[in-house]
Amino acid sequence: MMITLATAEDTEALGAKLVIDSTVPWRTLALCGELGAGKTTLVRGVVRALGGSPDDDQTPSYVLERHYEIDGGVLLHRDAWRGAA
Repeated sequence: MMITLATAEDTEALGAKLVIDSTVPWRTLALCGELGAGKTTLVRGVVRALGGSPDDDQTPSYVLERHYEIDGGVLLHRDAWRGAA
């Protein structure tokens, strides 16, 4: 599936929508895209919708993963690009 979004705000809103409108609880969301495609921006929306504070959000590209405190637990944002072939 390919979704084209015009702005970072639209991308973040889609992340929130994935949480809010989900009829089935999910535990893993895999995103695939080039560097700068907006994956971290989408995660920011997911974190916010789950009650977390993504204000200090940065891509995990250089540290491999980031953890965000959310309502009821921790969200792990992992970057696996190093293993991609």
